[in-house]
Amino acid sequence: MIQMRGPTRNVLWPLLSCALALGCGRGKPRDPGPDLQIVGESTRVRLEDPVPTTTPWFDGNRLTVVGARGETLGLQVLHRGGGAATLTVPGPHVTVRGFAVDSFRVSRPST
Repeated sequence: MIQMRGPTRNVLWPLLSCALALGCGRGKPRDPGPDLQIVGESTRVRLEDPVPTTTPWFDGNRLTVVGARGETLGLQVLHRGGGAATLTVPGPHVTVRGFAVDSFRVSRPST
């Protein structure tokens, strides 16, 4: 057992705590989540963060949305693999307007 007293304890204890906390997760690969996910229009996922595993709209196979006549619903399709993906949205009164948004790393974000 190590006993620390006085000012040494006040300096070493926080440093030791930080070192232990940072080292505990090393060596474990993070689960990046599914390759394809559909999230809400306001969801923001950083490049290094995992994609959510579940959402209220998509169960991995079926997209479920409910809207009133004339309502515009905004959803994002997160496709980690890149390249083309084909999604079919059946329905007589469904119009899909899609566009691509690219992500990139920034060295100093704006405020």
